[in-house]
Amino acid sequence: AAQLILATSIGEMMMRRSSCEYTSCYCEENVYLLCKQLCQPPLSQSVEKAWAIWISNENKTVAVWRQGGGGRAYDEVNDRELSGSFNGSGEDDDDDDDDDDDDQEGLAVWDYHVICAVKYQDRSPVIYDLDTTLPFPSPLQAYIRRAFRPQASIRSSFRPRFRVVEARQYLENFSSDRSHMLKAGGGGEFVAKPPSYPCILRASGENNVMKFADMCDLTMPGVVVDLPSLVSALR
Repeated sequence: AAQLILATSIGEMMMRRSSCEYTSCYCEENVYLLCKQLCQPPLSQSVEKAWAIWISNENKTVAVWRQGGGGRAYDEVNDRELSGSFNGSGEDDDDDDDDDDDDQEGLAVWDYHVICAVKYQDRSPVIYDLDTTLPFPSPLQAYIRRAFRPQASIRSSFRPRFRVVEARQYLENFSSDRSHMLKAGGGGEFVAKPPSYPCILRASGENNVMKFADMCDLTMPGVVVDLPSLVSALR
């Protein structure tokens, strides 16, 4: 297991991107497998809490910056749709990362996206996003500033909401037959090539992907919050 993790201090281990299973456009399964690793020894020994975080909104159009691919590319989105102002009015004086010179850098508009948050012992939470161009993992506050631009002027139809689900609860409840990734027309062709491993299915065989993504569905596991409430939900 030593080659799969990056030991950052005694009693604490962080994941390397290269140790994570990844399939483009299947973020919900990528995070499921990441949560599975985090909930098992040796990684679980240094993890205080872990969450799967679903990101979406009622329009299924959520703007996320610093994304490496997927979603609707920025050039497919009308400037006036998003409202046109992304650079905010404040300065991130405490941010050691390079400045965002390009207001549209890595901007994708997802129907939904899924990331993982981890609180290691005696540390603030970090974010594992397998599609981001930001550091892996990223400190929670830095990720929020870079990925969601909270000070930017963005129309409500592109603002994120979050379903925060404890990792073990996610492992117990997530189920997908990947039917939501089939192209319309009934030909059995996928929008994006599926993972090589079998579907992650509960005994019921239900596909609950879009239920997790539905921020109005309060029957699903987790708590649904807006961006200002995300930090307090990860405690």
